[in-house]
Amino acid sequence: MYSLSNLDWKKVPVSNHLETFLKRDTDLLIFCVNQPFAHYEYIAGVSSAKFKVGPNFDCFKNHCQLLIDIESGFSYQSYIRQLELFVSL
Repeated sequence: MYSLSNLDWKKVPVSNHLETFLKRDTDLLIFCVNQPFAHYEYIAGVSSAKFKVGPNFDCFKNHCQLLIDIESGFSYQSYIRQLELFVSL
């Protein structure tokens, strides 16, 4: 939807595809990322998703309803397993 070359000087992504996606009425938005960046916080803040899930990073604390702790040896496989556990509850 966007790449780092689409970030403006404020680190906000500028992309028509992203703007269209963010305006869609969605129930769930899952951030599957291993590092905190300002553009993720922007997306989390402006998304109209009713429920947002992300790793326990400061950039998500004010925007996500569910934060998943990740250990120092982050792996996507472990993160997805934790997501599956919480979603199945």
